Amino acid sequence: MNNKEFISELSRRFVYTNKDTTQLVSSVISIMTQQLQDGNTVAIQGFGTFEVRKKLERISINPATQQRMLIPPKLVLTYKPSAILSDKITIQDIIELLAEKHGMNKKDAEAFVKGIFDLIEEALASEKYVKVKGLGTFKLTEVESRESVNVNTGERFQIQGHNKISFTPDTTMKDLINKPFAHFETVILNENTQLEDTKIEMEGEDDKEENTEEIISSTPEILKEDDTNTITSTPTYEADIKPITNI
Repeated sequence: MNNKEFISELSRRFVYTNKDTTQLVSSVISIMTQQLQDGNTVAIQGFGTFEVRKKLERISINPATQQRMLIPPKLVLTYKPSAILSDKITIQDIIELLAEKHGMNKKDAEAFVKGIFDLIEEALASEKYVKVKGLGTFKLTEVESRESVNVNTGERFQIQGHNKISFTPDTTMKDLINKPFAHFETVILNENTQLEDTKIEMEGEDDKEENTEEIISSTPEILKEDDTNTITSTPTYEADIKPITNI
């Protein structure tokens, strides 16, 4: 489901015009972005958690030329499904800010915000892919059953197949999140430069880490904590509200 299809379906469900729906979705994303820029974690109950993390500076090596480059630190947006809520910016905070910004009553604002994330889940279940302009792209990947190893006992066991979500932030969102570190630049290192306690990686590994949740292998592997982040059900949503008039 691309962004145009997403807006169209959301408009149909809430009987809003495409223009009103686009403005409301943009406002929700703008509220989330501001909270993330302020250092807050945004948790959507039943959907997941968006959080900004700092990636430390690292040395990248070009595998062809062996040239070393110092990659500067940056801030990246991460997403994990099915979050456990604690002291975070929750969906209720977003609802209240949206209602205040557009003069909506809280019932309509609540229905719309929840409708956004319900539609993302439904689109993932049916189409395995959904793109929301300004937020990013979600993909649902089927992970096959595989053999794993208990790190404590060495015992082998089977991990059942499951679905896993990957999230790639929209370019605009990535740039806004990383704005405090945007002035840093990559530096080419000479052969004599030594930096202790700096991670070393082959060129391209960083991009692979950010955009790929998991690679399926036929060989045994160690069970990772991330394997618990799966979607087991997809909620449905029905609403009957009137179009907003104050955008």
